[in-house]
Amino acid sequence: MAPVSETRVFPAEVATVVQSVRNAAQRVAWKPTYEHPEQGELGFSNSMSLFSWGENYTVQVVATGPGQTNVTVHGALKMGFADWGRRKNQIAKFFAAMAPPA
Repeated sequence: MAPVSETRVFPAEVATVVQSVRNAAQRVAWKPTYEHPEQGELGFSNSMSLFSWGENYTVQVVATGPGQTNVTVHGALKMGFADWGRRKNQIAKFFAAMAPPA
């Protein structure tokens, strides 16, 4: 199954948004797997559950102008062929968990 992606725009500088990404990932129980801040990329995964083998998430944070930052989340299955909308729901929960940048 193809990766699932979603992009949202935040009215804040990159450093503030990166911290919001870290906090949101922790709130939705995503574990950090890697971080390349110079490339604006952070990686996360979640654990296997009764309904899933787990997923990997890549978050890209890109400044698009003064005080404006795009956050794109890509979700991919660790194993399996279908997720019945789970990655889309997980990405929506992640964005809901992002505190509005100050």
